[in-house]
Amino acid sequence: MSWFNRSKVQTPSPDLAISILYDEKTFYNRFTRDLLDAKEEVIIESPFITTKRMTALRPIFEKLINKGVKVYIMTRDPREHSEEYEIQSEAKKRQKPESN
Repeated sequence: MSWFNRSKVQTPSPDLAISILYDEKTFYNRFTRDLLDAKEEVIIESPFITTKRMTALRPIFEKLINKGVKVYIMTRDPREHSEEYEIQSEAKKRQKPESN
């Protein structure tokens, strides 16, 4: 590792974000907080999103949209998924009628 010289490593400036690793138990809690902190737009790029996950995230997306935050979700074409995920990616959850 002659290319690596510790004396050249600088302390990061305090304005840089701190990197924290999350796992399947901690990710969505933090992700939800980050979403709710959005002020202008949210862009999510994911190869797929399950019906169960979308059902859980939908109220958050609706809250964001209602406060004027633009929400973009980019995912793979349904035909590029396995059959199970293709069905889920094209499924439309039946919405409850709005009560006025």
